[in-house]
Amino acid sequence: MELVKPLGPKLSINIHPKWVKQLRENMNICCSFGFSSSGSSQEFNVIAWARPPQEFLYIPFEETYCIAACEESIQPGDEVVPGTRSVPISIGQTVSVGEDWTMSTTDSPKGTAADAFRFQLKADADASAIISNAIHRVTQPVYIAGLGTLPMPCGTYTIKPTGKACLFFMGQQQKTAFSMDDVSIGCKIIQYAGNLPMTVSFSEYGTWIVS
Repeated sequence: MELVKPLGPKLSINIHPKWVKQLRENMNICCSFGFSSSGSSQEFNVIAWARPPQEFLYIPFEETYCIAACEESIQPGDEVVPGTRSVPISIGQTVSVGEDWTMSTTDSPKGTAADAFRFQLKADADASAIISNAIHRVTQPVYIAGLGTLPMPCGTYTIKPTGKACLFFMGQQQKTAFSMDDVSIGCKIIQYAGNLPMTVSFSEYGTWIVS
């Protein structure tokens, strides 16, 4: 019998029944993963995971990344859809987008971006980098590295996972772009790197408790 690979360390979310009842009809509990990028000042801009609120939820994920390019301008609320095939990438590697929009991955030169990805755009049009990750064993977009969520001009850019996640309530679905300016309910940024497994609880009083 083939063995199934265990799911990655999980982030557990507990929501008080009061808020489950109050928010379930119109809101999702959402999670976005943080990245820093030399092309963008936004750390969080894609809803990587979203579910209707319930008392006990969890997010198993693997930090196994893929990267693709996207020529389109992506606005908050839009579904994030890569415009090229996604290629696996590891920290310390460079992905190049050629003039024919083919993707290739190489190790970054020594002394450059040892703790980050590099996105090298050589195509004849602007493009954003779409970072994907495995959540519940499904690879899906988790971050847009661009000028905000707009495409970047030709050049070389660094993209680095920050090890943070942002939890919030919003009436959007996963795999859609969002703006932190539109988050008004229950925003909590946590440092998950080095702290998993961990539990984050939304209390009766509308405050987050990390344990």
